[in-house]
Amino acid sequence: MVNGRSSKEWRCVATLAATLVAGCAPEPALVVDLRTDFRAGLEVDEARVDVFEGTDAETPGSTASRPLGADEDLESGVRLAQLDALPAGTWTLVVTLALDGRPVAERRVLVSLSNASQVVTVVITRSCVGVVCPTDGDPAATTCIGGRCVDPRCTPETPERCPTPDCVGAAGCALPPDALACAAAVCLEGFCGATLDDARCAGGAMCTSDGCVGAAPDAGPVDAGSDGGRADAGPPVALSGITAGGDYTCALRDDGEARCWGRNATGRLGTGATEDSLVPAAVVDLADALELRAGFSQTCARSAGGAVRCWGFNGSGQVGDGTTTDRLGPVAVGGLSGVTMLAAGRNHTCAVVGGGEVWCWGRNAEGELGDGTTSDRLSPVRVSRLSNATQVTAGSGFSCARLDSGAVHCWGRNGDGQLGDGATLERRTPVPVSGLADAVALDAGGNHTCAVRSGGTVVCWGLNTNGQLGDGSTTTRLTPVAVMGLSEVVEVAAGQSHTCARTASGEVRCWGLNAQGQVGDGTRIERTSPVEVRGLDGASELTAGASHTCARVGTAEARCWGANDFGALGDGSATDRTEPVRVVGLP
Repeated sequence: MVNGRSSKEWRCVATLAATLVAGCAPEPALVVDLRTDFRAGLEVDEARVDVFEGTDAETPGSTASRPLGADEDLESGVRLAQLDALPAGTWTLVVTLALDGRPVAERRVLVSLSNASQVVTVVITRSCVGVVCPTDGDPAATTCIGGRCVDPRCTPETPERCPTPDCVGAAGCALPPDALACAAAVCLEGFCGATLDDARCAGGAMCTSDGCVGAAPDAGPVDAGSDGGRADAGPPVALSGITAGGDYTCALRDDGEARCWGRNATGRLGTGATEDSLVPAAVVDLADALELRAGFSQTCARSAGGAVRCWGFNGSGQVGDGTTTDRLGPVAVGGLSGVTMLAAGRNHTCAVVGGGEVWCWGRNAEGELGDGTTSDRLSPVRVSRLSNATQVTAGSGFSCARLDSGAVHCWGRNGDGQLGDGATLERRTPVPVSGLADAVALDAGGNHTCAVRSGGTVVCWGLNTNGQLGDGSTTTRLTPVAVMGLSEVVEVAAGQSHTCARTASGEVRCWGLNAQGQVGDGTRIERTSPVEVRGLDGASELTAGASHTCARVGTAEARCWGANDFGALGDGSATDRTEPVRVVGLP
């Protein structure tokens, strides 16, 4: 480890140490800054600086790499590295921008160092992609800025080495004919560029290299200075909910619309297609949702009137429309009304209706529908011997309900004690969880379950091979055990093999499997007791997918962390994140 970062992030050779500026490096030093019109997190997610002595770039004397987070303003500039112990002389800096490990753009700069510290700003523009320098006109112009070949000694700190500036402000720049409709002209240290501008997309969409993404079906680029595509100039749309599925995520807006992102096999995003999306995309034909719940591969929405519509994978009838046909957009669940709450599991779905009854549909091989059989159901059936339920949650092959008394009853798969009744027998109808009578919140994970108690503590039970129960051990528990070190908890979220809790103050702590960063503590170390999620304050809602976690922050922002193979984190990339990143393009 170097300055708290892994060798993958910072590699140093001999005495040419490359460190973060946050470190306390001795003077003199060369500080490297970056300005670019590429968008962090969406088009580029890493910057690498290779340092070569002299003008022949063969073997670097030092290499430093730095992640570029989605919330960083690269247009205004960021600090890349501080290079120490470079002797006076000529040095070549090669700055490479990459996305998911693949180079996107590169710029070479020649720097003449004295014995004093100095700063060099490296400007990289998208217009240089594909430009080969030098041209026939000037053999010394071996690098590109703003689409023009220039002297490699040209930097904002050495303007005498640069050609006449293209611009002083953005008003002096014109977009090229092939620019995206949602691009905006920018001036970067005298050179024109084109940045992706979300404000030029309608309906809360995001400007990407493919144009406006995540808008309503009729939304597209809008004129600069418009109201962003809204029909009126009223209050902005706010986020009212977030839910994580197996490898995708959805968010609910207070206007009743929804946005989903990540894996879209079998149509679980509800966009009317099956293409994955790295950024939020609009759910079609949905405008009155009050609640949204994502299962492993199916998603459901509840309207204010208590009707339910579902979409996605339907191999066991979990969509509830009486068929086993996958649905690419919302369809009505038959025979169900007056619903007050939803839950979606791996291959089944449940709902609480007025009066406290619970109804379920979908896969039932292990009794997870609670109707006393193991027959799959293509439409809702009532859970037997259960009333006065106020909440239901669905895991992988099992379900649990919280009653108005604070008791919890569970049914279905029980091989790892996930029903909490002290046994490992499958239960086709509800059985009470042992010793739990004051639950105020509940969530089921892959093969474990957790509940918040009235005093703000948390108990969990079931499989514990990765520490997902949070009791400091990896011992599976057949009845509830206390999670270590938690108090004032108001919400718990259980993933496949990890768990998180949110406190009344908005702090989030997680524990369990962390191979893809789903615990959010900046590491991939498995945790058997809660650790604080880094860089997250003011969380107002929490949700856990199979191997990722998300939090709604207030009503205008969502942040996610963990597995991102299919874009479930919504930051425009497919890179796993060990700390929270902002979901782009919301609300």
